[in-house]
Amino acid sequence: MDTLSPWLSGWANFGCILLLLFGGLTAQKDE
Repeated sequence: MDTLSPWLSGWANFGCILLLLFGGLTAQKDE
């Protein structure tokens, strides 16, 4: 399970970046 921790945290960071990018794109589209 210890080997899965860095993998999960990496995907969490990737998801956060995707959400930020997607949110910015939709915000620009609305404007």
